Amino acid sequence: MRQTAGRSLGGDSAPYNVAVAKNSTKDRGGRDDFGVQKISTVDNPNQGGPRVFMIALGLILVAGIAAVVYVASARESNIGVAPVASVDHWHSAYLINDCGTDLPVTGQFENPAGLHTHGDGLLHLHPYNPSAAGNNATLGQYFAGADAELTDESFTTGFSDPFPTTMSEANGCDGEDAMLQLAVWPNAFDETSEPEIITENLADFRFTSAGMAVTLALLPEGSEIPRPPDDRVASLAETGAGGPIAGVEPGESPFVTASTEPPAAADENAPDGADADSPDSTTDTTDGESTESTE
Repeated sequence: MRQTAGRSLGGDSAPYNVAVAKNSTKDRGGRDDFGVQKISTVDNPNQGGPRVFMIALGLILVAGIAAVVYVASARESNIGVAPVASVDHWHSAYLINDCGTDLPVTGQFENPAGLHTHGDGLLHLHPYNPSAAGNNATLGQYFAGADAELTDESFTTGFSDPFPTTMSEANGCDGEDAMLQLAVWPNAFDETSEPEIITENLADFRFTSAGMAVTLALLPEGSEIPRPPDDRVASLAETGAGGPIAGVEPGESPFVTASTEPPAAADENAPDGADADSPDSTTDTTDGESTESTE
């Protein structure tokens, strides 16, 4: 405070003191002269930083947990289901037929997950991880490795095919309606077996055993679907199926041809000693002598 001289209220000339308060510019805890809290409007460069960091960290953790759960579920669903990752290496013969024309064998390629071919007309199922093992060892997964695309209506060959081709039901075959079909022979070496014909969910077809023969064909409905050619089956025999073949017991030969089919069963109603193929053959035992007559 400062002292100020002045006159008394009664008009006396005696000096009096008046205390004059100066406006203080000192820090008052962010309050003005009237005790009101001041609010700073200056931007804080660090404002919100910790919050943004925690949100980003949370998102990373959630994504990591989701990835772990996905991988774990994939492994669990494939536990004990063949082909087993890093264990099995199966082979199957295949053919792609476009309106009656056999396409050349797919060139060599390898799916990052382990499904591949050596350009030998064989599908090599050698999964490295669960994404191509067990329930995931599908035809669609195989073609994906070659950048080929398979749907129920069309098939487009991938980068490894020497002659890029698109087979489409929309285009048909020489003006005739056609259907994209998959024929499957569980045992490629059984020449007497009939194939299973699949027309839906083609990409989801799963290889459940080694030594199969499969043909993907665009043909008019009711047409006979050809088997993979003999040279590919011979290549399969030379390479080996690499695993169990459906319907073939361990140690049993998988080769079945028309000449190796079991003989026809004998007629159980035929008399003892009579030829089942000669029903009219009879035996006469008159006078103790045995004679055979044929009517």
